[in-house]
Amino acid sequence: MRLLRVRAVGRIFDRELPIILSLTVIAVGLAAIASTLFVVQDTWLDLVGGRQVYQHGLPNRDTLTLWTHGVRWIDEQWLAQLSFYALASLGGIQLLLIWGAVLVMATLLMCAIAARRLGGSPSMAAACLWIPVVVAIWLVFLRAQIFALPLFVLLYWLLASDARRPSFRVLLALPILVVWANLHGSVALAAGLTVVAGLFRAIRLVRSREHARREWLVPVLLAACPPIALFASPYGFALASYYRLILSHPALPYYVIEWKPAWVSYTSVPFALVALGVAAVLAMRWRRISAFECVALAILLLGALLAIRNIVWFGLAAAISLPGALQGDHDVVRESTPVRSRVLVAAAALLVWPLVFLTVPNTSHVRAVWPRAGSTTVASAVSARDGSRLVLADHAHADWLLWEEPSLTGLVAFDGRFELMTPGQVHGLSAFLTRSNPTWRRIASGYRILTFDPQHERPLEQAFLRDAGARLLYQSDHFAVVVRPD
Repeated sequence: MRLLRVRAVGRIFDRELPIILSLTVIAVGLAAIASTLFVVQDTWLDLVGGRQVYQHGLPNRDTLTLWTHGVRWIDEQWLAQLSFYALASLGGIQLLLIWGAVLVMATLLMCAIAARRLGGSPSMAAACLWIPVVVAIWLVFLRAQIFALPLFVLLYWLLASDARRPSFRVLLALPILVVWANLHGSVALAAGLTVVAGLFRAIRLVRSREHARREWLVPVLLAACPPIALFASPYGFALASYYRLILSHPALPYYVIEWKPAWVSYTSVPFALVALGVAAVLAMRWRRISAFECVALAILLLGALLAIRNIVWFGLAAAISLPGALQGDHDVVRESTPVRSRVLVAAAALLVWPLVFLTVPNTSHVRAVWPRAGSTTVASAVSARDGSRLVLADHAHADWLLWEEPSLTGLVAFDGRFELMTPGQVHGLSAFLTRSNPTWRRIASGYRILTFDPQHERPLEQAFLRDAGARLLYQSDHFAVVVRPD
């Protein structure tokens, strides 16, 4: 029996070697960039939000910053933020880095398994694994969205499988949506795909000549329940205002790069090339995948074109569906006796994985971009005046300051929750950063302590240092603190 199991594992290693090698190369690459790319401004925002939930319960009004003090705050991502806070409390940023790498690799592994189960060959599945990495490298960012990545793959896999071979198992999509509704706002897109899947299943029943009444249960539930699942949160139907605000806020696409259309940024060039390739493949080989997958990919492509932040979902779906479409009639799955050399290479590659994850928690770059001495400098400057000094922090460091120095709560002008700002505040902030109109200094009125990101805001920093009495309290490559005269 043990020998049979060893041979079975050997056959898997031999057959799936391209996927194992592809995932190993990606894992090594992630380990190399983990400290420089994983931690972003949103990481600190989610940590602050998680601490707020842990200490005070679900927020309803903002108390963290000045510009939005008292504004209604529906923290739709509360569960992801609370999870971030728990992980950071247990193991600091190091544990967060490991957790992020595990989630990303688990997502890609699930993509490969789904692609194989949907008819893709090992070589095609291995090649298509690079699609989400190439078109949306920001999928590795440590923020609430990272919890949604494996959920999207699992949901899309369920819906695509059901489109090819109907099963009651597809109803697992509904609890997935319920959990997702407390993690990230992208659940709205997932709910839409589930409704589409329900409509396709209903059309299939209408076309079939014979079917039992109970078979209508699945399409009805898939079409009717996802919109309700969007509100499966402690906030309930109050989330309607959140979704409306996120989708219709006029200033978000103006200031936040990820809310801009895909064609406005050079970072979308890989996406454009892949999108053209996917469109060409589907135009020629659309019969090799289900009609639902064709429509879903079109919907996800449209969403990606409308907002850069949606490219990641298109990339993951393409990695799952495209291998089956590219599968050739001449491709034969290896079922012969495994080749020892291939098995040994696969085993050696898998042994690399734990070593890779041990190298991930390197925080040297994190501490360079967000230096502890810089946050203590700001806190000391504030306490020197008994809290009377207000802080106009730059976007990259505002939430980090709130995380490192809780005493700054209520003293910082704004943070990364731009959806809580008025359009006028967002446009004013943009004018301040670009010094694009004569009144660009207005938003700094009343703030004695200003922080800057010298990598992107050096001219702005120098402009304030030229003011009479202004002095530099702290300076590093990535963070500067300027104090202005009273």
